Amino acid sequence: MLDRQLFGDGVEIAGHGAVAIDDGKPYFMGAGFEPPEGLSDTAIALTGSTAEDLVTQVDPASPWVAIRGRWQGRAIELSDVELLDRSPAPGESVDRPVVPCDPPSGGWVGYPDPRRAWTDEEKELRSSGVLVSRRSVEIEDGSYVFVFLVTDRSAATAVLHRLYDANSICVAPTRWTADKQRETMRALIDDSSPWADILFGFGESPDADGQNHIVAEPLAVTDELERWLQDQPDGLVELQPALWELDKG
Repeated sequence: MLDRQLFGDGVEIAGHGAVAIDDGKPYFMGAGFEPPEGLSDTAIALTGSTAEDLVTQVDPASPWVAIRGRWQGRAIELSDVELLDRSPAPGESVDRPVVPCDPPSGGWVGYPDPRRAWTDEEKELRSSGVLVSRRSVEIEDGSYVFVFLVTDRSAATAVLHRLYDANSICVAPTRWTADKQRETMRALIDDSSPWADILFGFGESPDADGQNHIVAEPLAVTDELERWLQDQPDGLVELQPALWELDKG
């Protein structure tokens, strides 16, 4: 279980995650896409009569919840709970990632399959740092456009237009280099960081502009994590905490 003061005593908080029952007692954890198997190191005890009732209400096969309560010591005194029918894990940061290019005059000509093996030419572009990422984005007709984020559009286009139909790909400037993304990810998941014990999920996902960025899932946004975030390039890291303080007003 987590042995850490995430909020001040009595602070009203809300959150969403998963509930695990251990020895007849409920615990809150950050949500993954699958139900938890036992308690994690980030589990937080739930207390109070609402928590006691939750023991018999929660379905271990679908233990997802939205909660409200007060932080007390190392536990959450639960005041309200809503059972959810699916995991609140973030997945993609946007419902449908955008294609960060204007469509060609005749419209996109998508591929039927989002999977495509990397060619040697693409691998060479990636090794050189020109190609930062490649992904497929579903468009309205159900087909897929391949989006390439690059540091040198002219160099990338010269190669990619030999490999793909020009109306089937988007070659767009990347906001952040691959090296910067790797450096930031390494700092985020460093086991010696002050937030290592509360980070339960992380990954990469397109943002609302179609740019690749890092999504981090901490139990809560601590002062140390907030200060670190302020030192990162704007928009490169998105925090999606499982718990947050409710506005006092």
